[in-house]
Order: sequence, then structure tokens, then C-alpha cells
Amino acid sequence: MSTQPVEADVIRKLLKAFGVTVTDYQARTRQLLERRAGARTAADQERIRREAAELSADLNRALRDITNHVLKLQSDFLMELVARESAGDQTRESSAKP
Repeated sequence: MSTQPVEADVIRKLLKAFGVTVTDYQARTRQLLERRAGARTAADQERIRREAAELSADLNRALRDITNHVLKLQSDFLMELVARESAGDQTRESSAKP
């Protein structure tokens, strides 16, 4: 059984989760800006700043996860490519020997 469909499902789920995180971030930051405009006390402003920091940290984590996954895909591909080329070079060398 091939792992490609499973890997594709994992990637789709990661991308979907990332997309949800980004759209949630956009919506919630708009709400925070609206709340900030009406914030009257220092405590209200501090709560808004904390929420903004948490939202940004969540978005950064999601972006890091996606980035790391893509970098791993690239690395795995390049390592496999090099391994296959090396194996091909060894096969050619051994077949060329008398």
C-alpha cells in the first residue's frame, strides 16, 4: 500500500488548519481593534494587548509548523534524489568494470 494518499491527507489537513488559523486571526484582530477603540480603562487595554499577543503567538506557531513541514518535504526529496543518483553512479561504475 502506498503512503502517498496518507501523506497527501496529512498535508491537506495541515494546510486547512493553517488556513483556519489565518482567517480566525484576521477576524479576531479586527474585533480587538474595535474593542480597543472603545476601551476605557488600562485593564481593558491590557486584556486586549494580551489577547493580541496570544493570537500572534498562535499564528506564528501555525506558520512555523507549516514551514517546518514544507522544509522537511524538500529535504526528504533532495536526500532521496542524491541517494538515487549515488546508487545510479555506483551501478554504472560496477557495470563498466571488466
